[in-house]
Amino acid sequence: MDIIGIKNELKIPTGWLSVADLRMLRSMINAKHVLSVTYPDVDGDKTRDFLFSQPEYKAIIYDEDGVSQWCGVTITATQQGVD
Repeated sequence: MDIIGIKNELKIPTGWLSVADLRMLRSMINAKHVLSVTYPDVDGDKTRDFLFSQPEYKAIIYDEDGVSQWCGVTITATQQGVD
């Protein structure tokens, strides 16, 4: 008998993050890779455990006040276990 399951993957675009916020996010993922996430689904909200990868970020920019921000920040998470 074959058992077929589904592993969801989340791609979460965060847009712009300050250097401090990106540092905090990276530290949080380093401390605990598996986090519980509630997300919208066709059948209603679901809560599952996901394994998080370090965020991807594309470029650093400076606003008109000279404050640096990372842009294009995306977090990827893969469901632990199957549905």
